[in-house]
Amino acid sequence: MTQLVIKRQVRRGRIFDTTPLTPEEINNWRQEGEELHQSCYPVFEKLRSRLISTHYNWFIAIASEGGYYLLDPNFKNLMHRVKIYCPKEKLMTFRINETGICGQI
Repeated sequence: MTQLVIKRQVRRGRIFDTTPLTPEEINNWRQEGEELHQSCYPVFEKLRSRLISTHYNWFIAIASEGGYYLLDPNFKNLMHRVKIYCPKEKLMTFRINETGICGQI
């Protein structure tokens, strides 16, 4: 007696967006990011000098408009708190150290 081999058909869905961004949209996206960085970095510079001794290597998310910020030693926890406290506002994330960079380059 032969065994029946059941082959499941693989359903394919969209993984990547089929409509890529135009160069104009990419430039707008980069310009908005640069503007956000330019508005948040002075606030970070003021806070870094005060917080570097007590919160070294912690992450800080700074709101561009209000100037308020959130601190957490864990990046995932900080992102969770950002989603809870300010879900619709754009925030810039820094790390409280000498450079302010969050990762390795």
